[in-house]
Amino acid sequence: MMNTASVWEPIAAELADVADTRIADLSWQTSIAEMAQSVLAQQQERFALAGFSMGGYVAQEILAQAPSRVSHLALLGTSMRPESPEQTAARKTLLDAIQADFSALTHRLLKLNLHPAHDGDSVPAQAVRTMFGTLGPDVCARQLRSIMSRRDTREALLAAQIPVAVICGREDRVVPPALSEEIAAQLPGASLTWIEQAGHMAPLEQPSAVASALREWLRKRGAA
Repeated sequence: MMNTASVWEPIAAELADVADTRIADLSWQTSIAEMAQSVLAQQQERFALAGFSMGGYVAQEILAQAPSRVSHLALLGTSMRPESPEQTAARKTLLDAIQADFSALTHRLLKLNLHPAHDGDSVPAQAVRTMFGTLGPDVCARQLRSIMSRRDTREALLAAQIPVAVICGREDRVVPPALSEEIAAQLPGASLTWIEQAGHMAPLEQPSAVASALREWLRKRGAA
């Protein structure tokens, strides 16, 4: 959530020799399902798919809508669980905070999203501030509502017979690492990679480590 193409650009550059990376714009749609449809409309017939954070929910929705089109799946800092009443209540509190003081909320989420070593004026911190400033409160609220209304896509994920990579910052405080472990445990053959010295924003905090894990994932052949 609240990510621009800048999250993926360093990783795409490192993988340029093995992948033609296309980065989806998920800032204007009004639901996770609509985000998935827009990605499918812009991609080739069959493709490797990586989703980070909210993008992980979108990736799972894409798999549910068009399983035959996904050759590989990578889930970064995300969960396979459907929305819970507790999560919905917490997101409603965030919606109120957006209305009250978006700048203060940005500061709070910045500290939550990053490893303590990347707080302050680090390059990842500056990148997160820029993304929040670029996208603004309306996109933040729209994406929160989209997450709150998403459907349960676990059946499609559990049925997938493709290479799956699960990647998580070792100190992710937004999506607890246990949720990444849960995905890997329930998908036979899935790989689980921990990104050291990273919180939730592992693609920004440690792009080379994430790119390395994705490179290995792309080498694998699926059952289909």
